[in-house]
Amino acid sequence: MNRSMKGFLYISAWVVSWLLFSSIINAGFITTNVYEAGGKGGILTLFISAIIAIAGAFSLYKEVFPNDLPKSK
Repeated sequence: MNRSMKGFLYISAWVVSWLLFSSIINAGFITTNVYEAGGKGGILTLFISAIIAIAGAFSLYKEVFPNDLPKSK
């Protein structure tokens, strides 16, 4: 599989994971009346979970694709 396809699949998997994670957290907060549906709390949850997902994607990239990193001289 070429590098572009690996990158596309890696990013797609992280986007799906991020949306699933944030939806589960958001549903829990709405169910427990932390905030109401459609409010600013949902946007804040989505934003914070996006930061977590981006950090996770960057930190795990070296583990997932060790052969795709540029070789240091």
